[in-house]
Amino acid sequence: MLIRLEGNDPSLNSSLVTDLSQDKDGNDLFPGGATISFHIDEIRESTGTPEVISMIVSFTGQAITNIALNLFSSWLWNKFTQKNVKKIEIEGLSIDFSDEGKFKRILADKIKIEE
Repeated sequence: MLIRLEGNDPSLNSSLVTDLSQDKDGNDLFPGGATISFHIDEIRESTGTPEVISMIVSFTGQAITNIALNLFSSWLWNKFTQKNVKKIEIEGLSIDFSDEGKFKRILADKIKIEE
């Protein structure tokens, strides 16, 4: 699943990547058992223009439980609010940043299970 973020903080890219990476467990997974990879060609830090970062989120396993999905989506939403993300797109769908419920619903609808 592709998530694209936009914000006005010039350090959004580096600080978000660093902050997210600190929460990996011993198996190199994020909360809820997720993996996240960043599109390096999409990370561009420039003066005066919005910072944009793209990430691929996936889950490996037979089934994603509601508990794992809720844990992941709450954790990710918290990280985005801490970093003052202004715009979120999930698989091309724009989400009003004030609507956490819609963010979680779209995230749940777009999860793809890899076997």
